[in-house]
Amino acid sequence: GIEIQKTFSASALGTTTGGSVQMKTRGLPDAFEIKVSASGGVNDASTGKEIVNYRSSMTDYYGFDSGLRALPTLLEEKTDGGRNLSVCDPKIDPVRCTAPWEAAILGVTMEDDWAIDHYKAKPNGGVNASIGDRISLDNADFGYYFAGSYKYDVQNRGDAILDDSSDMVGTYERVKEATAINGYGVFGFEYGSEDEVLSKTIYLRSAEDTTRWTRGVDGEENAKERVIMEWVEREFASEQLSGHHLLDFASSEHTLDWRAGYSRTTRYEPDRRTYTYLNNTLATSAVERRWSDLDENSIDAGLDYGHSFDWGSDNITDLKMGVLYSDKDRTVNLQRYGIKAGPNASQVSFSVNTPIEETLSYTSYLIDAIRVAANTTDTDSYQSKESTQAWFVDTTTEIGMDHTLAIGVRGEKFEQQLSYPYEPSEPNILNSDEFLPALTYTYRWNEDLQFRFAASRTLSYPGLIERSKSLSYDPDTDKPIFGNPNLVTSTIDNLDFRVEYYWTPEENITLALFDKVISDPIERAVPDASGSAADGITFRNAVEAKVQGIELDVNKNLIDDADYLFFVGGNVSWIDSQVTLDDNSIRLEGTDSIGRELQGQSPLL
Repeated sequence: GIEIQKTFSASALGTTTGGSVQMKTRGLPDAFEIKVSASGGVNDASTGKEIVNYRSSMTDYYGFDSGLRALPTLLEEKTDGGRNLSVCDPKIDPVRCTAPWEAAILGVTMEDDWAIDHYKAKPNGGVNASIGDRISLDNADFGYYFAGSYKYDVQNRGDAILDDSSDMVGTYERVKEATAINGYGVFGFEYGSEDEVLSKTIYLRSAEDTTRWTRGVDGEENAKERVIMEWVEREFASEQLSGHHLLDFASSEHTLDWRAGYSRTTRYEPDRRTYTYLNNTLATSAVERRWSDLDENSIDAGLDYGHSFDWGSDNITDLKMGVLYSDKDRTVNLQRYGIKAGPNASQVSFSVNTPIEETLSYTSYLIDAIRVAANTTDTDSYQSKESTQAWFVDTTTEIGMDHTLAIGVRGEKFEQQLSYPYEPSEPNILNSDEFLPALTYTYRWNEDLQFRFAASRTLSYPGLIERSKSLSYDPDTDKPIFGNPNLVTSTIDNLDFRVEYYWTPEENITLALFDKVISDPIERAVPDASGSAADGITFRNAVEAKVQGIELDVNKNLIDDADYLFFVGGNVSWIDSQVTLDDNSIRLEGTDSIGRELQGQSPLL
């Protein structure tokens, strides 16, 4: 009952956000229906084959960690959330010192599952069920629709090639076991000619268990082997009330649409484990266990009004206006722990030939060969607030039979605030208060040929990960991501001219010319740092980017009769982009050019 789309523009009015998620949800059914289905799948790269994995929770297959990976309460309390741990004689400093035997207990509180192995992959599968009905009452129709699903899927890259000169060249295996549990429900009333009031509830849950094993050499020709074990649970739940009303007063019709919703998003990543062997020796500084917990609450409300005006025999203006309010609060708690060699480290082998669970065993902690290290920084945990207040006015005017003019403007006030509860600094605030105009003019030469010109201004806000100082990891490359709190909003001025020819309402050919000028575009960049930070990812605003191109789109039916339809469709774009960098970016990229292509923009699509 749910279709999810990734979008980069919220409306045709030149709005707003870069990278929002829209959900198209199903309304009330026309009649009683019930469906139950089950599915199974075989993947020749994984099903029944040996895939890399590790010993995990007994309930992983159902999308829930059983508690095996939970953060030990004693560890959190004794280390102040992973920020402080000094192993020394309490007689010297009874407040700051943790006795070696107490530190050993902290190590024992964590699970000692480190080894990876190859296990036989389970087949893919899933089940879906839905039920709905419409019941006619005296003056209204009542309806409901409920749907739920479960899906399990294994993705295996097998023996893949890694060629990253800044990190490692070699091979890697990566397996991702994904579980999804989703639910959707809608019920409400329809009455009058168009009026309706609906309640929609969405529940989306996913869990991903990822194992990555990389082997190769780094840029200094050191033998390198890295293992990452990551379990992530994501959950989204929302409730929205909405209404559509057709109002008849002053001998004319008016429409009123309203909506109010609440949603909660969580991301739980317990005990992400990673370790590295450098030249066949375990690098103690590269052993890390991480716990993170994200909780975001969102409230939004909106009100839209519409009315049509007739002026003249063939002239009609549709007026729409509305307001929007949105408020989001996010809390992220992140703790990182590592190890360091103890005074009896010589009693333990750190060789790659020694099983990792023997090196990092409980015994190794108890004999003080290794100790827990508190690696959490004061900026790892953060709190954020985002608020948006917006209004829009949109007019679409049909002038005779040949001309259409759409003019709109949106005013948007946006504020994003980031603060770090353990860092005594002022909150980092990003403000934006913009007017976003949009204009589209269409001229119909005849019934088959029309010309269209459009101009608009849009915005793209930096995301929280892009601006936060809190450490995160790229889901594809596993590289660390360092946010840039100095990012600013990107402004995009869009021009578009197109010629459209229609053989039939379903068949057309379109040729379009487009031009975009982006102020302060956000790009991924190399951190201005040394050591491990230099191998990560950060973000910077370039000075400006220009994107120009030609787009050709064709849809043509070749065979169209009562029983068969055979058609061809295609789209191709030739794109030229150029970005202007500041002096610091030119220095970091090691180029004298200030006009390279915009990052991620393909010249041919």
